Amino acid sequence: MDRVRSALDELVLQAKKSFRSLAEDDRSPVEKLLDMHLDDAALVGPPTAALHDFASRTFNVVDCKRILQRLWHMIETAPDRPH
Repeated sequence: MDRVRSALDELVLQAKKSFRSLAEDDRSPVEKLLDMHLDDAALVGPPTAALHDFASRTFNVVDCKRILQRLWHMIETAPDRPH
């Protein structure tokens, strides 16, 4: 009985760890792409594949809203650069 209990406890702990790791990164796929490719340190633009992915997502109302919010935030937080 103790073996079963310890196995179940281990299973519960593993499930909790996996749920915590999912909860830590609750960004949508388009937000992950934006964070990956739209940073101030980039000397070159985003790769063509990422641009195609962004373009395909603009037909999705939810993703389009997130893309525009992120771009507007980047414009607002960069007062030292001309817009």
